[in-house]
Amino acid sequence: MTLTVTFDFNCLVSVENMESGSDELFDLIHLHEKEKITISIPAISANEKLKDGNYLKNFKDFQQRINQLSTRNFVLLKPIAVWGMCFWDWCIWGSDEDFDLLRKIHLVLFPETPYEWGEYAKQKNLDINILDQTWKNHRFDSMTIWSHIKYTNDFFITNDNNFHKQTKKGVLINFGARKILTTSEAFHYLKKSS
Repeated sequence: MTLTVTFDFNCLVSVENMESGSDELFDLIHLHEKEKITISIPAISANEKLKDGNYLKNFKDFQQRINQLSTRNFVLLKPIAVWGMCFWDWCIWGSDEDFDLLRKIHLVLFPETPYEWGEYAKQKNLDINILDQTWKNHRFDSMTIWSHIKYTNDFFITNDNNFHKQTKKGVLINFGARKILTTSEAFHYLKKSS
């Protein structure tokens, strides 16, 4: 059975920009192309802000963007539907349990940030009609690992230190994240396994 790997958004950016450490990500993509592993991308990544400060207008543009990174298509993980956060044709309706897990993940990753947008906007004295970028980024991170857990992938790959903090990593693993690895850890582990 092929191991399933979830790349967070920053992995994509690193590969696209050929940043330091992206060699290991390219090696993982090569394993994906040889069908030694299967790489998944949370579809919520399509809603992240672009370098120029804008957002993609449609999901097809995101698919074209990521399809340039590999000769084998990545598996796209549909996120839970959250108003103002998703492309509506690329998300799923969530159950109470799904939203409960999303809330729990948020509270682990961002204990100082209110889960509800209205509460956050009130706390920061913000316009309730305009989502704040910080709050959105927190929700995107929560939805990214939620997708990984929901689709029961084996490895969550991220270099974001927030996911690797001792007080958080173990809890996320108990929620079903299985393994949370840095790019380097994933490369060494998966290279040996394949």
